Amino acid sequence: MKESKFWIWFIPLFAILCVGIYILVSNANKLNMNHTETVVENQDAKTIKESYEKLNDESIKVQLSENNSYVLVDKESIEKVFNTNGIIYFGEVSSYASRKNVSLLNEAVASTSVNKIYFINIANVDDDYMSYLLNKLNVKKINAGDTYLIKDNNVIHSIIAKDYDNDNEFTKEEKESLLKEYQEKVLDLIEKCDESC
Repeated sequence: MKESKFWIWFIPLFAILCVGIYILVSNANKLNMNHTETVVENQDAKTIKESYEKLNDESIKVQLSENNSYVLVDKESIEKVFNTNGIIYFGEVSSYASRKNVSLLNEAVASTSVNKIYFINIANVDDDYMSYLLNKLNVKKINAGDTYLIKDNNVIHSIIAKDYDNDNEFTKEEKESLLKEYQEKVLDLIEKCDESC
């Protein structure tokens, strides 16, 4: 009789203990993955900052903060980007258009809930990858400095680098106009994403 009472109490207690251990291990793994992802993203931001600032000269000076919003994306991870909501920026450190736009876009998202701008180094895009990107974005051409705002696998806004690929800084009017365009489109994306971009 005593032995059957023991099992009546032991089995539920053992099950609760096992569930508790599973939850602790699962949460620890999630925290570790989030920490690893944050470390990689911080390294991406630093790499992008250093790459752009290394080419600063009298004509164009790029200044990005250490904790800018840029995260490097490659061919292997691009599908994940298209399956989320966010901003894709096509950068190339030697392109004047890219150099002028990279700081403005980062400034436009700085005071918003957007914490990632997916950075694709257009200099590293091969023909197959370019075909894939053209198809996904439904465009005929992608230039350094172009920005695409994605929601549910669709482009809802694009900001195409215009004829800014010269070695002159933006004029005050050009800078204000472009910054306003970035801000308006980023805010519209946030609104459409219910602030989960």
